[in-house]
Amino acid sequence: MNRLQRFLVVSLTAVFVATLAPAALAESYKFGVSKPGGSWYPIGTVAQRLAEKNDGDSVTLDIGGGTSNLLNVMAGKTSFGLTSGTTIPEALKGAKVFKGKEALAKKVRVAAVLYPNYLFWVVWADSGITSVQQLKGKSVNVMPKSFSYQALNQQMLGALGIKYGDFSKVNYLNFNDAVAQMKDKHVDAYLGPGEENYAPIVQLAAHAPIRILSFSEEEIGKMNTANPAAVPFTLDKKHYDQKADVNTVQTFVLIVTNEDVPEERVYKFTKNLYGGLSEFAGAVKAMGRVDPKNATLNVGAPRHAGMDRYLKEAGLLK
Repeated sequence: MNRLQRFLVVSLTAVFVATLAPAALAESYKFGVSKPGGSWYPIGTVAQRLAEKNDGDSVTLDIGGGTSNLLNVMAGKTSFGLTSGTTIPEALKGAKVFKGKEALAKKVRVAAVLYPNYLFWVVWADSGITSVQQLKGKSVNVMPKSFSYQALNQQMLGALGIKYGDFSKVNYLNFNDAVAQMKDKHVDAYLGPGEENYAPIVQLAAHAPIRILSFSEEEIGKMNTANPAAVPFTLDKKHYDQKADVNTVQTFVLIVTNEDVPEERVYKFTKNLYGGLSEFAGAVKAMGRVDPKNATLNVGAPRHAGMDRYLKEAGLLK
């Protein structure tokens, strides 16, 4: 083989290896989101797109809810999952569906801190219901059983001395069905997540005047004691045309992972998320409220090493 032939062989080999390199480094993994139509599903589709675009990774969206997503992450069935911050303390205590899984819960790590969600218990303004205790004997919607906010509803009601058996009927409907059933007078109250311009509640308010129940300082104290991740929040009365400011609680939406997930995978995921906030906000308005500074907060579980790596690189963590 002459010099020219050797040069061509070496060059072609280098090109071939360079072509294969991205594919060799590419990963495939699952991300637990919500059903299509839920606010978490578009977060998943953007994460899919950015992972493919930036890293060549293939992300499969696993359909679930806050509770099931956390369970799947704990079990190692998915690499990432969206959940509510209030669900993690439940898992660590081994409460309800997490019974016997406390050891797995200790393996949960945070991959991203997203936006706060508020707890809104909504009734019609002309219903005569002005306090939580007046919900007894009514038909309520508490969100699907797989949703972390269903677990939070049950926990917060319990903190106030109310159990599901106190209602005439407990419905586990998704957002769209809950709105439809309230409009048709089959459901008296929507118990679930909300924000300052939340589509399901906007739909209710457009149909007829609504009242978002406000909690007393004592009630909020009991709720916070039951779950420290549920912290006070006051909604300005200008939202949803309320007669007075609404005192309730809020919790952060999180993306969680497992300590066994490789650092590089979590680093890439976290970097894509915080680096692509404008794209996420374009798909889900609430993502416009994500503040990367909140990523350093104590939200009930340790940060993953891959998340710390990104935060240090971004100058958000020393």
